Amino acid sequence: MSKLSLTKINCGQNFRTNEDGVSTLMASIKQHGLLQPIVVSKAKVRGGKHDLIAGFRRFIAVKKLGWTDIDVTYSDINKTIGNITENLQRKDPEVYEIGRGINSLIVNEKMNKKEIAVKLGLNLITIDKYLDIYKLVPLKFRKIIKNAGRGHTLRKGNDYIPSTVAHRIFNLKKKGAINSTHVRTLLELTLQNPDVTTMNITRIANKLAMGGSVSGAIKSAAVVREFTLRLMISETEAVAIENKTGKPLGVALRAYFQKNIRKIRMEIPAMKNK
Repeated sequence: MSKLSLTKINCGQNFRTNEDGVSTLMASIKQHGLLQPIVVSKAKVRGGKHDLIAGFRRFIAVKKLGWTDIDVTYSDINKTIGNITENLQRKDPEVYEIGRGINSLIVNEKMNKKEIAVKLGLNLITIDKYLDIYKLVPLKFRKIIKNAGRGHTLRKGNDYIPSTVAHRIFNLKKKGAINSTHVRTLLELTLQNPDVTTMNITRIANKLAMGGSVSGAIKSAAVVREFTLRLMISETEAVAIENKTGKPLGVALRAYFQKNIRKIRMEIPAMKNK
């Protein structure tokens, strides 16, 4: 293990865009230090830099903390293979990013699916599932899926799709909850409606899968957004109100708001703990 300047590390475009959990990691590193080094390529690439193989969030965390260098270990492992392997080991793997990485190995590094399966420890059926999810996404969406914080904040425009929201959609497809047409519809809805967030995309997807009114689900999401802003609460807190009352979220929020706004603000902490 040795130290390496952050300016000598290349993340590259194939690295996932989701930075969820970085704030928590920053707090941990600030208190305990960096407990595990990141992994970089042994060979130097463009500009004398080393490719980042594993440890993207750790890299981002220390960078935001103002560090100038970081503990690293060097490896000969293929960068994309390393990225995919790290993603697969996460509690909630990002299926789209895994599919994109596998596609990159096939297109850019001329590897066949059998070779990739052996290196990743996956079977060919699983490799195909990840590829299918990546390939069902139209090109126009691939270019605008990007990181935007935690994906539950209100967007001001419709020029991108938060990677965290897209991740939820792709996982629903992987689990068989929605089909390919649903995926494209949900991506378009997310792009066109800033009210669609990680907090409500599953609810909207379920409505769509059951043949329900998507416009109604979007309208409900807008109502939720309106009341969460008026009450100065998060959508997580709003869901706690829904669970407490047993009523649809928009109805529950409207009733609570009209009843007594002060009482609502006093009850929210208790609801969150139940």
